[in-house]
Amino acid sequence: PLATIWTENLYPGADSTYQVGDSGLAYSAGYFDDLYSGQLTLSDTNPLTLVGNGMVWLEFRPDLDYTTITAQGKPTWVTRGVFGGYSLPIYAADNEELFFELCVPDRWVGPAWADLGATGINPGSMAEYNDVLYIPCGGDDTIWYYDGTTLADTGAVVGDEPAFACIYGNNLYVSCRTDATIWMFDGTTWSKSGDVGSAPLGMEVYGGDLYVACENDDTVWVLSGGVWALDGNVGDQPRHLQEYGGDLYLSCAGADDDVWIKSGGVWAKDDDVDNGPQVFMEHDGDLYLTCEDSDTVWYKTGGVWAVVTNIQSVVGNAPIGMEEYAGDLYVACLDAVWSDLQGFWNENSEFSEVTADEPMFLREYNGSLYCTCYVGNEIWVYSGPTFYDHIHCWISAAQVNATDAFRLQLYSQHFTPGVGIVPNTSDEFTVETLTGVAAQYQTYSVYIPVDMTGATNDDSKVGRLIRIASSDEIAGEVVIQHVGLLFKCDKLGAPTP
Repeated sequence: PLATIWTENLYPGADSTYQVGDSGLAYSAGYFDDLYSGQLTLSDTNPLTLVGNGMVWLEFRPDLDYTTITAQGKPTWVTRGVFGGYSLPIYAADNEELFFELCVPDRWVGPAWADLGATGINPGSMAEYNDVLYIPCGGDDTIWYYDGTTLADTGAVVGDEPAFACIYGNNLYVSCRTDATIWMFDGTTWSKSGDVGSAPLGMEVYGGDLYVACENDDTVWVLSGGVWALDGNVGDQPRHLQEYGGDLYLSCAGADDDVWIKSGGVWAKDDDVDNGPQVFMEHDGDLYLTCEDSDTVWYKTGGVWAVVTNIQSVVGNAPIGMEEYAGDLYVACLDAVWSDLQGFWNENSEFSEVTADEPMFLREYNGSLYCTCYVGNEIWVYSGPTFYDHIHCWISAAQVNATDAFRLQLYSQHFTPGVGIVPNTSDEFTVETLTGVAAQYQTYSVYIPVDMTGATNDDSKVGRLIRIASSDEIAGEVVIQHVGLLFKCDKLGAPTP
């Protein structure tokens, strides 16, 4: 065969190959349906190009700042047979660090988050119904939809200030805050389901019934047997509900900052948390909760509520929306989306660097993560990272403990030459690698997704790599053999930037 085409999910491991025939042959869309859409063409003079959605991963090695390393004598260069690398002890402000720089390749597909388009005013919490994503927009009383191709207004007429969408039975329900109504869509027609307490917001299905939190009168209402009725009085400003472990949980964002629980049919206070509790999400067997006014995420583990702490206990400003996606937990904050990459809070994308304004709610749909921007009135979509720092390393000593681990911390930044001003800020990413019981010179491959929001091709991308103390520090040092930059691109061809 002239060429081997790898599937899009080549990274981090090869999946399968497709063989391409003689030069000049073209295969129409559908021949490699799971690889790309469009047309694939080979010729003697032109590079192989995947037209449409075809994606591959390439890796470039950036330039290391050897001048600084040589002048300082740190990190120390060490060898093992024919292999060599920089010994990286725990950072102590005396140049145990590696700086590297790369011109962002022209073939890079661009930042991971993309603007899907504008919706109505103040889009709220989304729900998937009959394979379509529905978006209530409270600022202009509209319901929008996205079916995987088209983002448009449904034209539905519902109550005043629709804010939250939920699936119950075979229908889609929307809470309308200003006129205190719940509306229902059966796949054909919208109709009023009923009147509830003041300012209904979050809804949840529990025990075969539909519950809604009503913020202004501190009540919870329930739809049972087709009739809405008061279920109980709760804490100050109830916002969102979540079924977990056979119980129903409620966040109260007012002065009390409480979590309430319905267990055994009775509402009661469960515990105090940080200021402004908002949205729940079950993740890795625990119940998580965003606290908007304290910039923290809490979780209930082992029956106890506690703030989630690793390297840092706080996430971005004013976290509200939360969703599990591709095994990680994502949180929508005032100016960014954060994720719990490998158990550490890291900034996934800094929305303040682009036109997005106030990301608020998240929802997974058709394999991608969608985010509503409350002020920007837009939907943004994320289908996984497009840029990684890839680190090859080994350990200098044998490890004897099952919990032994090392942590690498990356500072990353980019700017556009000739346009931007060289920044003095950077994004910080922390990952921990568990070695456990391991032999001396055991090798590791560490991948760190990098936020490239606002970056363009030919930008100057700079990184600074250090090592910091882990949860159970390894004996010896980590030796960095290779730093590469993996990027997603849409073609294979001559090795040009």
